[in-house]
Amino acid sequence: VAPAIGAGMGRFVDLFTFHGINPLTGTVSPQATKYLSQTTKSVEAAGAPTNELNAAVGLIAASGTAMPNGIAFDAAYNYALSTEVWPTGTALAGQERYPSMGFGAVENWRGMTAASSSTVSGRPELADTNIRAIVGDYTQVKWGYQRQIPLELIEYGNPDNIMESDDSPRDLKGYNEIALRSEVVIYVAIGDLAKFAKVVVDDAV
Repeated sequence: VAPAIGAGMGRFVDLFTFHGINPLTGTVSPQATKYLSQTTKSVEAAGAPTNELNAAVGLIAASGTAMPNGIAFDAAYNYALSTEVWPTGTALAGQERYPSMGFGAVENWRGMTAASSSTVSGRPELADTNIRAIVGDYTQVKWGYQRQIPLELIEYGNPDNIMESDDSPRDLKGYNEIALRSEVVIYVAIGDLAKFAKVVVDDAV
């Protein structure tokens, strides 16, 4: 049970931090007042990942007060960056720009900590946000959770208010089932959104 709780908490923190999303409903949580995808610094994805990421970094650096230290991109954008080739007219035209990048876990890109995750696009918990990468100063993101997490065993009743086809309550005992329920307090705090920039498809976000 503990690994499942840990995985669920991690996914919640990611989706809430990036999109303010409650994974249970797939919609923005009323408690979400600031999340990374709200940044107004935006670059359109147009098939040139390196140029797009450079432009995103430039939007942050232009303030003269910050430089990004991390980048998160979705799997499709990770692939596009990994397979990008030098353009026609350059000395290395047609050759891969990042031959050592590979398709696995990406840890670094041009000195920034890098990670690839479906959290960036928000799928599958919600409709595609059209965001393909978020560059920024990730020291602006703080999160935590309570150390002691209770676990309740429920052996009978209808704790989730699930109804049968005849509108009668579905009793756990009647189906020889049990329910395990846990509650945890999690906090996420985000500092200056101006220290983040996103790469989006068709500038739709």
